[in-house]
Amino acid sequence: MVRLNGIALENIAPIKRNTIYVSPPKIKDTWIDNAIAHGAEFIRSRYDVRDIRIDIYLAISNTEQRLHYINLINTWATYSTLQALELPNMPGKYIMAKVSKLPDPSTREWWEKLTLEFTAGDPFFLDYDYLVAPCGIPFEIYGNGAASAYIQDVEATSTTDPEWELDSDKTIALDGTFAAGTFKVDLDSKKVYLDDVSQMQYVTLQSRFFELEPGIHTIAGSGTIFYKQRWL
Repeated sequence: MVRLNGIALENIAPIKRNTIYVSPPKIKDTWIDNAIAHGAEFIRSRYDVRDIRIDIYLAISNTEQRLHYINLINTWATYSTLQALELPNMPGKYIMAKVSKLPDPSTREWWEKLTLEFTAGDPFFLDYDYLVAPCGIPFEIYGNGAASAYIQDVEATSTTDPEWELDSDKTIALDGTFAAGTFKVDLDSKKVYLDDVSQMQYVTLQSRFFELEPGIHTIAGSGTIFYKQRWL
């Protein structure tokens, strides 16, 4: 089934799904003019947006019923914010997307193909459920990109200068003594919270928020890492 925000398209209208097309992510290269020679200098390359097209048939000849179901499909697809889109060819995964094209139905050709299009700014699919690993123990990231992740560290008593270090390289550290509570180190938004209150003013200048790229990693420190792998 095709699901958006947890709601199946097939439960909205009696559609016959024909084709789902997921475009490869666009590749965006950054160049700057070479000031002292011909041409331009390459800076970096990154994945850009990707498009998802869903072709459907709504085999209902009654005009009034057909328009009713078209309205239901449009309402199902239309949100002002990104929503989790699940596709049957990517089981257990979702992509954050927004509708970019609604069906344009004919009033006569009720047997026609209708098309829904979505755009995903983040081109990666994510695992639907978090995987869990304790800090201090090696764990492996699969997939094609850095995992979506956060560290949760429950401290039963006050703690001083907590820190988390990835692979003996980059460290996220806080300076000071903190009351008992639950730390959350959000590696996506690059923020640290204690019981949902931002602690960014205590993050040291030497700290560097790290990314969990595919491979084997160890995060030194206390707590638990929760992560979702990302797939193209």
